[in-house]
Amino acid sequence: MKEKNITLKDIAIQAGTSVTTVYRVLNNKEGVGDELRQRILSISKELGYTLNYAASSLSKKATNIVLFFPKKDETSKYYTNLIYEGYARFKEEIAGFNITFTEYFYEYEAEDLSSRLEGLFNDKSFKVDGMIIFPMRSRQIINLLNRFAGRGIPMVLMDKDLTEVDRLTCVKPNEELAGSLSGELMCKLVRTPGKILIADYDITVLESDLNIIDGNSSNFEQMIQTKRNDLTTERIHISYRDNQLYHYMKDRLESDANIVGIYSTTARNTVSVAKAVFQLNLQKKITVIGSEVFEDNIQMLQNGVIDAIIYKNPFLIGYESLKILFNYVIKGQETRKQYNITPRIILESNATVLADSY
Repeated sequence: MKEKNITLKDIAIQAGTSVTTVYRVLNNKEGVGDELRQRILSISKELGYTLNYAASSLSKKATNIVLFFPKKDETSKYYTNLIYEGYARFKEEIAGFNITFTEYFYEYEAEDLSSRLEGLFNDKSFKVDGMIIFPMRSRQIINLLNRFAGRGIPMVLMDKDLTEVDRLTCVKPNEELAGSLSGELMCKLVRTPGKILIADYDITVLESDLNIIDGNSSNFEQMIQTKRNDLTTERIHISYRDNQLYHYMKDRLESDANIVGIYSTTARNTVSVAKAVFQLNLQKKITVIGSEVFEDNIQMLQNGVIDAIIYKNPFLIGYESLKILFNYVIKGQETRKQYNITPRIILESNATVLADSY
């Protein structure tokens, strides 16, 4: 039979059950035993039946999805804009479904995000069917998100994970692999003994004693220690804001001749690092590995200031975050507890091609 001719009644007859039971299974409702559920799913697949999710959603009350995301600032173009663009792209793809989106944009402060979360949590009239959050990381935020989880609201954490939160899943870069890739690359590019600085300040970490494993810096250090015993590493936790990191790097590079390389784990840090190296004309002495592809970084690649970039595909992070939540809420598809986006090494020859693809 053709797909359009298959009805719930056809499946019910073959399964030896009622149309209501078939409907419950295909719409991921409870109250049907596992054995019968699997038999119905198997028969529907054999018959080529496909549930029209769009039509199904239009016949029900609107599904409400909420997004919490940082406000745009002068640094958003380096990374978070692309995450939002990925989210917006999938949002366009599901425009035919009966879904409403409520979007909250917050300042990079725990107080701003927490007040918005509190306001939504206390609004008993507002129904939330799913949430996507680019989180700031503090105990207060963890506690607030777990209050939403206590109401059974599925949450997708975007880009940054909080393992203490009972979230549906997290879509993030594979930071451990990013650290290993950059460490191995640094070992190959640096020809002389010396010190490697790691600029790994993270604006989302608001409490330094939180149980957050920095797999990026750790794996970078481990790779250096394993492959190059003539190199040492030092982490630099200084904010890029108000040019703090730039001035620190400039002063440090002028005073410490032992520095032979710098690895920046984030896009924002990379801008400050590259600017300092460029201003001091040290591109032939200092090997720089940065993060993310955007106009400033491409120019620094072309000028020889940055030797390579670790690209974490922020667009895909945003796209997959909404796609996974959509598939769970609308289609009832199960999900893993974490999705790691594979990073890539970018050089001058492929940087412009990647940038043009968006």
